[in-house]
Amino acid sequence: MSAHLAERLPVKDQQIGFLRQLKYQAMDAAVKSPFYDWTLSTKHIPHTLAVKLIDPWPGNTDTAREFCKGHYVFEGTNFPILNNLWHNYGDHATLYKSIHGFGILRDLRAMGGDVARKIARDHVADWINTYDKFDPKIWHPTLVADRLYIWLTSFDFFGASAGNEFQQKYFDTVIRQARHLSRTINRDISGLNLLRCARGLIYAGLSFTGREAWVIQGFNIVLTELNTQILSDGGHVSRAPLATAELLQILLDLRCALRRADLPVPEIMQHAIDRVGQAFKFFRTHDKKMPLFHGGREGDAAWLEALNGQILTSNKIIKSLPETGYERVQMGRCLLMFDASSVPPAPHDVTAHSSPLSFELSYGRESVFTNCGTHPTNAEWQQIMRHTAAHNTVTINGAPAHELSSIGSFARRHDHVKLKRVDAADHVLIEAQHNSFEQQHGIMHKRRLYISDQGLDVRGEDTLSSELDPEDALNIAIRFHLHPRVLVSLVQEGQEALLRLHSGLGFRFFSANGTLSLENSIYLGAGLKPIKTKQLVVTSRMVNKNHQLKWALQRE
Repeated sequence: MSAHLAERLPVKDQQIGFLRQLKYQAMDAAVKSPFYDWTLSTKHIPHTLAVKLIDPWPGNTDTAREFCKGHYVFEGTNFPILNNLWHNYGDHATLYKSIHGFGILRDLRAMGGDVARKIARDHVADWINTYDKFDPKIWHPTLVADRLYIWLTSFDFFGASAGNEFQQKYFDTVIRQARHLSRTINRDISGLNLLRCARGLIYAGLSFTGREAWVIQGFNIVLTELNTQILSDGGHVSRAPLATAELLQILLDLRCALRRADLPVPEIMQHAIDRVGQAFKFFRTHDKKMPLFHGGREGDAAWLEALNGQILTSNKIIKSLPETGYERVQMGRCLLMFDASSVPPAPHDVTAHSSPLSFELSYGRESVFTNCGTHPTNAEWQQIMRHTAAHNTVTINGAPAHELSSIGSFARRHDHVKLKRVDAADHVLIEAQHNSFEQQHGIMHKRRLYISDQGLDVRGEDTLSSELDPEDALNIAIRFHLHPRVLVSLVQEGQEALLRLHSGLGFRFFSANGTLSLENSIYLGAGLKPIKTKQLVVTSRMVNKNHQLKWALQRE
């Protein structure tokens, strides 16, 4: 806390902040001490689970089979297990977290059988023998929490039939990791990671007699974060559709755990599940996956379907998430998702994308226009994909609509998006406006989308306006990134484009007041490797204070 900020806070708040800082400094010193691991030990080691909690989510039997053959599958890519899985990929941060988070136990449990059980038990035993002593990297609170969750819910599968020596080591390390998590859970952790940590601590507290303090500590965090992370319409504060799905899973896990322990589910939590469940249904596309907005990816279809099966909200899907900032237009087999969101508050903005008024469009289960997505592990790719040009919207002079700081947060934001929607019997009209370009160029961007004829006629109008003519001509581009399965070719001497979906359905794209071109693009909605695809780009030069481009996509 800076001295300048401290002077502006009430005396009581200054004292609380000072005491909290002292606590953090003391914890930092304790964790760095060579004796810290000793402080995690206790004489009172349990020998059984007081409550047998479950993990209701589907595993992947193919992934389990590959693991049994010596391959670790991550995001659809096989990584060979050479000499030691723990050391093979230590420099691959996200893969490293996946390995030490033990999600593979879910897959082995889904596979079932004595072979899978033995491999799972040996995998846990190997970890305990190698990493049971505190290590700040491997014992990071989020990793500990994920490990506790899956270890505790899978114990009946891999540990219940094990010998006393394995079980004694297992219970000892579980208690020690939970004690460490309880001490460090609030430090420099936010967003979904904080909720994951709370879930891990709650699961540990419910699993053992006399550990009620962990349950209370965890739920104090959860109940506080419900008001912070869940918007009034049920979306996650990050505005990322996939984050809403992950949030829903955590809430459903906590509800399941309370019921298994014969404890009441707080009304506030059930209400949160209902709201988040409604937002989750809003985001799901016709192919049962998620749209690629704000760092989101497609998501695993089986997992998403399992989530959907556990919520009891109405089958009717709402049209708008006004606070999260999305519109959903469904006409016939056409589905259009429109992003009119605000920039999330810090620290939730570090994964948000600079993509004002972008949209995605699909017909049935086939995507047509899609944002580029993000990479699950590569930080450089993640930053590139946050650029406005990786989305179906307007750019000026090839620059992002927002300025991002060195730590990834938004240094320049836009005001609340002005939005108007008209739903008629035979068409839908959306009008939206943002001022992301105002500070740099003095320009307002207004987008109008008109969908009619059962979604087979989609028209767009992008208007850029300012009070004065620009001093220098500005390069305007509207991008339409195509899904990799869409075939495209320019016709009419490059004035129009023909699009062919995998099903054979054909569309014609054309524009007015601009030059149409076909350029390379990439798709990062799933997997580790960028998939080559194409994008349609409409370009023009803005020389007057009012500039308008029109475009359309119509059934061929």
